[in-house]
Amino acid sequence: MAKLSKTILERIKKDKIKPIPRWQFVLMHLLLWSAYLIAIVLGALAFSIIFRLISGIEWEMVRRAGKGPIRGFFLILPYLWLIILGVVLFIAGRVFEKTKKGYRFKQIIIVLSSVAISLVLGVILYFVGVGHSVENVLINRVGPYAEWRDDRDRFLVAPNEGVLVGRVIEIKPDEELLIIDFMSEKWVVDISYAVSNDNFEPQVGLPVGLIGKQIKEGEFFAERIMPFRPPRQLNVRPRIFNPIKNERNKL
Repeated sequence: MAKLSKTILERIKKDKIKPIPRWQFVLMHLLLWSAYLIAIVLGALAFSIIFRLISGIEWEMVRRAGKGPIRGFFLILPYLWLIILGVVLFIAGRVFEKTKKGYRFKQIIIVLSSVAISLVLGVILYFVGVGHSVENVLINRVGPYAEWRDDRDRFLVAPNEGVLVGRVIEIKPDEELLIIDFMSEKWVVDISYAVSNDNFEPQVGLPVGLIGKQIKEGEFFAERIMPFRPPRQLNVRPRIFNPIKNERNKL
């Protein structure tokens, strides 16, 4: 032991090794913990947006457009955010390992703990509406992200399968809508017998989801009509329309 101590002292003198000041040590660990917490918060934000993207879809539309629930589910998954989530949580795990007591925990424990914490926080952020707000900012200010959302939503333009998604550009008095789908095709939609979710009323300029059947080229008969989360912010002033009220006014 004395020989080992002597060797260490000689090495310190030879390499002129100096002890790290305590303030540098404390600062380093504060930075590590800050980086870890930031990574966890980013993971929670990713979870909240994933929940928003999945919960905002009518699953009957997904099933029909995907020609089955399993294929539809995998087509609609927000892979971009799943990749971001994986990268962020991996970084969180690596940062935590470098903290003062991080080396004591197994890698799997660190990863699972990080996922669990981000998941719980993500649920809270989702219900508070933070994920909704952040994604809207990304859609409106980050062009590539808006394009990714558009591409993802185009999957639901499947009139042959009885599914159609697009923006309302005109509301006709004879219970018809003129919409332009996310493939830039125009459709005349008969909504005279359409059932709406929560008494939903279509508005000019806002996207709608439709379940029904294609009558012929450019014409669609809607059995159900529902709001659809817009992939972009529209500079169109919404106009509420109630076809039933309009018909009564004619009488």
